[in-house]
Amino acid sequence: MRERRALSALDARIARLAPEVQQAERRLAVVERARRELSTLRDFEQQGLHPLPVLRELTDTIPGDAWLTNLSVDRNGLELGGFANAASQLIPLLEASPTLERVEFTSPVTKGRDREQFRLRATWERRGGAR
Repeated sequence: MRERRALSALDARIARLAPEVQQAERRLAVVERARRELSTLRDFEQQGLHPLPVLRELTDTIPGDAWLTNLSVDRNGLELGGFANAASQLIPLLEASPTLERVEFTSPVTKGRDREQFRLRATWERRGGAR
């Protein structure tokens, strides 16, 4: 009987602490995400890449009806994925960029309800080197 009461008391304590534990876990997840993002930015800088100009150029180049769900950048170029009204129009837009060349889809474009899902890669323009 004592063990049941002790177990019941422990269960009550755990239940009272559960919201605090969940809040701490959420905060930890935010901190871990910030650490990963900082690590990514540091990796860019170590490779001689400057992420803000790359992001600015993508923002200026990619049409407003498209959005990215994935972006990977390294010394060789970039890979990106996302959704657009007309994914095939992205290649000439990105090819016209002064910093990108050899833009190509890495997988077939798939059509959703109102958008096309795409995944493509591009290399850095040779004369400009890594960004």
